[in-house]
Amino acid sequence: DADTLVLGAGIDPAWVEEGKRIRIQNAPTRFGRMNFVVERSGESVQVEVSGDAKPSAGFVLKSPLDRPIKSATLDGKTASVGSDNSLRIQTLPAKIALEY
Repeated sequence: DADTLVLGAGIDPAWVEEGKRIRIQNAPTRFGRMNFVVERSGESVQVEVSGDAKPSAGFVLKSPLDRPIKSATLDGKTASVGSDNSLRIQTLPAKIALEY
């Protein structure tokens, strides 16, 4: 969808290592600027997204690992994981926890 900003699609799962952080800051998009942080701890991946980007159809977070997501939370509340192993986010800032 042209009105959706996809997050994480270009992340190589090998980069998502225990204790390492992937950080993108002040990245320009056609929807505005955004920040994106991914950090792994065991079987959990934490993702934080912020900025002023406002795509009309929201955001889609692709799984940074090549494994099915067992459960997810968005801002502390249970979130639905799509059949394509992704998560929809409507507004920023957002804190996501993915459990594998």
